[in-house]
Amino acid sequence: MAGLAGGDRVDACSSDDTVEFLSLRLDRQRGVLYRLGEGGVATPIGVGPRAVGLLGLLAEREGEVVSKDEIMKVVWKGRVVEDSNLNVQIAKLRRILDQTSGEEGRIETIPGRGYRFTATVTRPHNEQPSSLTTPLVNAQPRQRLSIVVLPFDDLSPDRGMQYFADAITEDLTTNLSRFTELLVISRNTAFTYRHRPRATKQIGLELSVRYLLEGSVRRSGERVRINVQLIDAETEFHLWAEMFDRRISDLFEMQDEITIAIAGAIEPELLKSERNRIASRPLQSEEACELYQRGLWHFHRYTKEDIAQTEALFRRALKIDPQYPQATAQLAITLCNSAYLGWADDISRNYAEAFDLAERAVSLDPRYPPAHLALGLVCMWTQCRDRAMSSFQEAIALNPSYAAAHVLLGQMHLYRGRPEKAIELAEKGIRLSPRDP
Repeated sequence: MAGLAGGDRVDACSSDDTVEFLSLRLDRQRGVLYRLGEGGVATPIGVGPRAVGLLGLLAEREGEVVSKDEIMKVVWKGRVVEDSNLNVQIAKLRRILDQTSGEEGRIETIPGRGYRFTATVTRPHNEQPSSLTTPLVNAQPRQRLSIVVLPFDDLSPDRGMQYFADAITEDLTTNLSRFTELLVISRNTAFTYRHRPRATKQIGLELSVRYLLEGSVRRSGERVRINVQLIDAETEFHLWAEMFDRRISDLFEMQDEITIAIAGAIEPELLKSERNRIASRPLQSEEACELYQRGLWHFHRYTKEDIAQTEALFRRALKIDPQYPQATAQLAITLCNSAYLGWADDISRNYAEAFDLAERAVSLDPRYPPAHLALGLVCMWTQCRDRAMSSFQEAIALNPSYAAAHVLLGQMHLYRGRPEKAIELAEKGIRLSPRDP
């Protein structure tokens, strides 16, 4: 590869290579693309794992034509996807490269053959630079890595998409919660700030968090625009802001891009553990996803009528996509809650179905924390308490910021005659969700 210093060739599968081109740095160990600024400061750019993988492959083959078949084999791991998926990633990368260089054509289309990367690629002398983000963020002690995702505003023309904005907020909260070194305030507490004046410093003090994420959603037809900004609660400095404008069908990938950019802005080391999980997450049906989002909106209203609506919407989502782990797990939790609150026509049948659904959710996605919480919940109420305890522990291992799992595990310790441990876990749950009744 002619563009690499010293004639070294970048291994496309390497986990520790870093290359630079056009005032950009591609760190493939962390799976992040950075924009290089003055003084060596590198700011993360919000691109998803597919785009990072594609750019890495093209840069590794600088000046050569890379076929579509090879791209699909390396970046999509041989999965059969529509051509539009590749086209979207190419367009995204071209936009970034064109904006950076002020010139077009850094990724050439070779008709009938593939794509060619024309920028000069070099390997920096120091592959572990100290300034991977702004000095302000890099200086913060690790114990202060805490964040709350505030409810996103619905700016859709008819203001009828609040359920959609709520779903975006909840999904981002869940994604960020999977970083084991990041404390994330729960969704229930975050939503108590929906109709309150948002004084950044005050929210930071009330919740004892360092970072706030806020944004807005505007949906029009088959397109959605999401504006997001990450704020340092102590300094009120805007660390990162971005606008995403995509088709609804690209929603999951867009959420992953936002998650990656947020984590990179707070602490690039957070990205190591999550990159592979995000890249391998299966896509869900667009229609099933919307039904699921509507179901979540009703779920959090906590009335008998809304729970019935929740159940119906989750069932419709699963009829369209039976392999949908989120809808499977949440339907199990819904059935448990309905039985526990006495709203079910047949309590035993609810628990039996909830158990089957929870086990299925775990098998569909063993790394989805609510799947384990659902299994723990039904086991707790059906006296299978050893399994309930292990399920709650697994949910916490996957998501250390999962307030409900801490509280329920504390309840199990109380049943076992360990009040001190129960209090400790309950206090942790309150720390994670201080405004959750």
